[in-house]
Amino acid sequence: MNGHALVNQTTLGARLRRGAALGLGVALLSGAALAAAAPASAVAPVATHIAKADITAGFGGIGWFSYSLDGIADEGGALGLPYGSTITNTLETPQALSSYTDALTEKRITWATTEDSSPSTFEFTVQNELGESADLRFSGAVAGTNAPGLDSSWTVNAQLPGITPNTPTALETILPALEDAGLTKVVSYGINSVQSYSYLTALDVFGTTFTFGGPPAIPLDGVTVTVAGSPVVGQTLTLATAGWPAGTELSYEWFYNGGNLGGPIEGATGTSYTVTGDVVTRFIGVNVTATLDGFSPTRAQSALTAAVTATQLPAAPAPVASSSELPAFLAANAPAGVQAQDAAGLPAGSLNAGSNHTASIAWEGADNFVDVYAYSTPTLVGTFAVVDGAVQIELTTGLLSQLSAGDHTLVVVGQSSKSVQAYALNITAGLAETGVEATLPFAAASFMLLLGAALVVVRRRSTKL
Repeated sequence: MNGHALVNQTTLGARLRRGAALGLGVALLSGAALAAAAPASAVAPVATHIAKADITAGFGGIGWFSYSLDGIADEGGALGLPYGSTITNTLETPQALSSYTDALTEKRITWATTEDSSPSTFEFTVQNELGESADLRFSGAVAGTNAPGLDSSWTVNAQLPGITPNTPTALETILPALEDAGLTKVVSYGINSVQSYSYLTALDVFGTTFTFGGPPAIPLDGVTVTVAGSPVVGQTLTLATAGWPAGTELSYEWFYNGGNLGGPIEGATGTSYTVTGDVVTRFIGVNVTATLDGFSPTRAQSALTAAVTATQLPAAPAPVASSSELPAFLAANAPAGVQAQDAAGLPAGSLNAGSNHTASIAWEGADNFVDVYAYSTPTLVGTFAVVDGAVQIELTTGLLSQLSAGDHTLVVVGQSSKSVQAYALNITAGLAETGVEATLPFAAASFMLLLGAALVVVRRRSTKL
């Protein structure tokens, strides 16, 4: 072997036993001499489509294998590969490493994933006459098309002079070391998903071409999907779509998007949708799914509308007629229960009914307006707008004077969502802005007036005397 030997050599059998951990495909070969492969220029172009059904679970034999098929899926024009999975093509006749060297020099080993996919990388296995093997894997894969050259970085999992195992190294450095070690026969090659889920579309190994996955998606060039109308409760949104190939059949699904929340709108599967109150503050869109012979079902999506709004409605009747019914109503409808007074932005302790106050609450429901009531006896406080997820509730002296001194409950109900939030409220008897009883100044003034009158009478009597 030209004076060089493999350090810590690994037999093929031992490599197979750790194949699951490495996620690398290997071929079981006999100890017979390996036939030389034809040069790259003699390989006739071959186009083969590989779907999940064409890949065998486990290893052994010839053709495409994967240690596990779990998570591998046929997609429109692509094969979905979960993170860490590998599909391997074991060759019936091993090929000369020199053919791969020539192909890589000319960048004729290429593969591609979808542009919005995580990358997949190419790897191949070489073997010597003793059945010892090494795996090479490209370490610079990107989403889209890859075409590495000799100056690209690869890893190799064997101990070779001057090469650190499993460390990215220039391929032009690795290949001579493989030749010196007699690892000159390529027995398999494949694709490995190196990050998250990857969508593999094509592989070309100097003329042997593979496509992957389900039938291709319907081309979307020229396809338009638009929504017209005002996103206001009670108004109708209308879908218009065009540009599909002749014979395409379409189905529709309206959906809402609310940031962390979203999903299909039940029953909204036509070309129009009348906006309902349960999607207030959400954004509306529509998915169009197209089917056509020879293609995978293909989806196109409209742009989202502006956030849905609702006009202010007249205040609804109080949710329950008396304070005795309130605990059961809140237990069923207010998940947070009755919150503390200061949770509504009001000072703790009793509120002076002789002063105006403003409650400020963070509103959790999907609403533009809320109705507010004060209990014990239900009293309508008013209808207030929801602005940036908050509600400012004016508690005027006129309102507070209608409430008896003591404990009350402020109940807030969303006009659209019917969400409920409740807050404790404690009120003292009516006081002036200074905090002094309003009757005291009046009594003092009356006393002073009477005192003055008495003094006048006394003075007149004194004058007569």
